[in-house]
Amino acid sequence: NRIYFARGGAGVPRLKIFRSSSSELIQSSLFTDVHTSITGKNQLKKLFDGISPFNFPKPSTLIERLLKIASDENSLVLDFFAGSGTTAHAVLNVNNEEHSNRRFIEIEMMDYAETLTAERAKRVISGYGDFEGIGGDFSFYELGESLFNDDGTINPNIDLIDLSKQFKNAIKSIN
Repeated sequence: NRIYFARGGAGVPRLKIFRSSSSELIQSSLFTDVHTSITGKNQLKKLFDGISPFNFPKPSTLIERLLKIASDENSLVLDFFAGSGTTAHAVLNVNNEEHSNRRFIEIEMMDYAETLTAERAKRVISGYGDFEGIGGDFSFYELGESLFNDDGTINPNIDLIDLSKQFKNAIKSIN
């Protein structure tokens, strides 16, 4: 009764390991204690006057766990779909906890980028209502017009010299 075949007998034979017979504790998942989207929703409620302005946000503890596994104390973390700003929240929490220097770049193209995504980071840093701030810093940049037209040509409304200066300044602020 210790060997079974997955997929109704068509799979590879596997050995059953029972907790009662194992001398070591078997870790079922690295994510058993990172909570659910309900926790993420409650985190947002705490920061935004009892309202969760985002459906099904990830809990910051999930991203914190991933950061601890897959980054080091000086990593640059990129989030191309920032949504409610969970990644920024998690990076700030881990930096506060570990006295580390992870940095983050979040990109959000929706109209709530400033009022939700960036605002969450501000409130995590400085505190809000019953939520005590944890410190840290970030800069918010709003993108201008698209560099390219739909047909792939360069947008004539873009001042390429000004764009170059802005890019250099953004890189300096990251370093």
